[in-house]
Amino acid sequence: MKITLIEPRGFCFGVCRALKMLDDLLPEHPYVLHEIVHNKQIVGDYQQKGVCFVENLDQVPPKAHLVLSAHGVTKEIEKKARQNFTVTDTTCPFVKKNHRWVQELEAKGIPVILIGKASHAEIIGLLGQLKQKAFIISNEKDVDALPNFDCVGVATQTTLSVDDTQQIVLALQKKYKNILFQNGVCMATQERQKAVKQAALTNQLIIVVGDKKSSNANRLVEVAKSAGADSVLVETVEDLKNMSFPDTIAITAAASAPERIVAEILDFLKRY
Repeated sequence: MKITLIEPRGFCFGVCRALKMLDDLLPEHPYVLHEIVHNKQIVGDYQQKGVCFVENLDQVPPKAHLVLSAHGVTKEIEKKARQNFTVTDTTCPFVKKNHRWVQELEAKGIPVILIGKASHAEIIGLLGQLKQKAFIISNEKDVDALPNFDCVGVATQTTLSVDDTQQIVLALQKKYKNILFQNGVCMATQERQKAVKQAALTNQLIIVVGDKKSSNANRLVEVAKSAGADSVLVETVEDLKNMSFPDTIAITAAASAPERIVAEILDFLKRY
């Protein structure tokens, strides 16, 4: 069996930044609103270190130190949090860039279209930067149902499939003559997807390490399959123990997946 570790993989800039900020606050036993990043192993590690994760502000005691997750939150939640707690905002700078972009569009009176998953924390936070309604689409078919406008502004979730996003944008360009577009798919996402595409050309199986809730992890699986390889998303080495394996395997990790799990999987496969 030949095993390849795909580069780049694992933690992106935004995740490294968020975890470093949380590490610095550990002596204060902070509270975190939602998961700091989408990975239950990381959340579990921090819980053991005294960090408390909550789903709403009512669960945070007065005068606590509250951390906002890397995915960002709505303006309303951030305002309320700062009024009641000491706040550290770990929102990824690339997500913040998208926040500023949609605010700029709205200030100019331009209808806003968001490409992404409506239930994803990042899109919820992005939508919450606006006073007016925005339109959320996730595929080319959704474009047909959009109203007609003279001009639209478009923003994207940072963790989308590059290829799928390009197809959606092409569909938007056919519908609208004037589009103001900011590609929010971050460089780390683009680079990891490109590396997986390349690995899929010479490997029968691509193992993606990541949380099943992670958007960028799921997109890596889809990219690998589209490029012609089989692919599986695993959270820990336990997910592999009842599998059979081909002769050539490549391993990558989502932007919020810890490298220690990659090492455990590599060790397991070498002993297989």
